[in-house]
Amino acid sequence: MSNSFNALSEEEWYEIAPQAAGIGRWMWNITRNECSLDNVARSITGLWEKKDVFPAKDYFETIHPADQSLVKKLIASAKEHGTLYEAQYRIRNAKRETIWVDGRGKFIRSENGEVILVGVLLDISDLMAAREHNELLAHEMAHRVKNSLSLISGMFRMALRSASTIEELEQAFLGRIQALGSLNDLTLRSATRSATASQIAKEILASLDNDARVISDIDSFVLNGSAAQTLCLCLNELLTNAVKYGALSENGEAGKSGTLRIEMKVDKARNEFKLLWDETASQKITPPSKTTGFGMRVLMKMTRSTYKGNPNLQWKSRGMTFECVWKASDMGL
Repeated sequence: MSNSFNALSEEEWYEIAPQAAGIGRWMWNITRNECSLDNVARSITGLWEKKDVFPAKDYFETIHPADQSLVKKLIASAKEHGTLYEAQYRIRNAKRETIWVDGRGKFIRSENGEVILVGVLLDISDLMAAREHNELLAHEMAHRVKNSLSLISGMFRMALRSASTIEELEQAFLGRIQALGSLNDLTLRSATRSATASQIAKEILASLDNDARVISDIDSFVLNGSAAQTLCLCLNELLTNAVKYGALSENGEAGKSGTLRIEMKVDKARNEFKLLWDETASQKITPPSKTTGFGMRVLMKMTRSTYKGNPNLQWKSRGMTFECVWKASDMGL
């Protein structure tokens, strides 16, 4: 059997190519104001029931009302200047779905002098959805960077007021920046650019994985951007404090093993999102000498200013308990 490309005529090859590429062909006889569509164009538009030739207005009625004037303007301009017609617009197909199409055409004259616009049509819905997604992502990133810079600036000013040396400033500031970096990594890995309370806890409290002293009960509650930032910094402060002064400062020595209970729960009936961090040491602990230092101010100020949270911190002889309650509808997506 011969594999010659001559098995098909040039005309037949031209017939196959547009169908394989999903490109529909159409003709609009402007003189008669009539349209014709090939099978691919009929498939894109859903105008299967139309005759081989039908009134042009039937096609224009499928064009989204907001785009009709643009399409007509571009067609008129191409005719006036003798240029190619190009337009991207929305149509409503037979299933009442809105899709994006790319239409391109060229004006010709028939032997009897009729003006005809012949062209092609391509469904570009996926392309436009991807473009919209990228535009939203770019807008989100610009917004996130702006918010992060404002937050970091405020944190730096707070750290500067609390620190007496460069070393203290570095220690107070860098840990919070790293926590925010972890949050950004987490949200950027997500297709929805969001994070749940359980995901944030796993990321920030990774050092506590498989730690027998820790008992946690955390809902997979999806948080908005501001809530996620606050929870991230809050957990970072609580962990740092627990390791320095609280139940986790004992390093799990025999007979000195403290416990830490972490809860983040949503009460839908009461519209509440509650964080509980409850430490119990096996022996008396020594609270930090400055309970109004940078870390504690970050903890209390951030939780209070984020959607009017209601934080409560108590130092006990054998540990510290922190609790904060927010409206769940404010914190979630």
